[in-house]
Order: sequence, then C-alpha cells, then structure tokens
Amino acid sequence: MDIQELLHSIGVSVQNAHAAIEEHTTRDFINHYFEAVQNDGGIDSFAPKMIKIELPKCNGMEAKTVYAPLASLVPHTSLHMDSVRVKLNMKVLSDAAGRFEVNTFDANTIADNSQAGELEITYKCTDTPEGIARIDTQLSNLL
Repeated sequence: MDIQELLHSIGVSVQNAHAAIEEHTTRDFINHYFEAVQNDGGIDSFAPKMIKIELPKCNGMEAKTVYAPLASLVPHTSLHMDSVRVKLNMKVLSDAAGRFEVNTFDANTIADNSQAGELEITYKCTDTPEGIARIDTQLSNLL
C-alpha cells in the first residue's frame, strides 16, 4: 500500500468518527432542550424548552415566577476526541519508480526486521462546536 493512501485512509476514518460524535452531540442537545413547533407557514422550527421557577418572597422582595430555558440551567459536556494516536508496525519498501510502499505486519511473526519500522500518527481534534456554544450563550442571555 502506498504510504499516502495509508495516511489518507486513517485520516478519513478519524474524521468520520469525529463527525459521528459531533452529530450525536448536536442531536442530543436539540432533543433534550428544544421542542419542534410549527409556524404559521407550516415550517417546523425549534423553541427552547422552558421551565417555570417560583422564586419565594425574600429580603423584602415579593414572590416571583420566572421562565428559564432548560438548556441554560445545566452544564453542557460532550464526548469528543482530544487526539487519536495510531501506531503501526510496518515494513518500508520502494518500488521501481522510487515511491515508498508499506506493508503492515505483526512484529512477533516476521523473521527479517531489517526493513521494519514503526509509524506513529497523532491527530488532534478541535473544541466543542461553536454553534452549540453560541446557542447556549444566547439562551443564557434570556435569563
């Protein structure tokens, strides 16, 4: 296998796994903290789930009822990949055109390790999606 093909395949797999985690996090966020509503034009949109809070009479202030977005009252954590490390035992060969080819193997089963090596690739992932952070900030501003 060409080394570029190997690196590309691993990179695409890591991106796909990261995208699946982000999609799951976003879907969970919407399902837990929003409800679908139908507008006059028949278009679906989402409204934050609100919770009624009864504030008792306190320090000379009258009792008060407030409505707060549920999403603004809970911490938001999500599973994400901080980094992915891939470590492969490989044998490096070059073809007639001078391109590198690699074959992965189990280091314990190969007799001639003269062309064997180890490749370690580390992928770093980004922070929590900015969209969810902005929605959370806007909802908190409603309080």
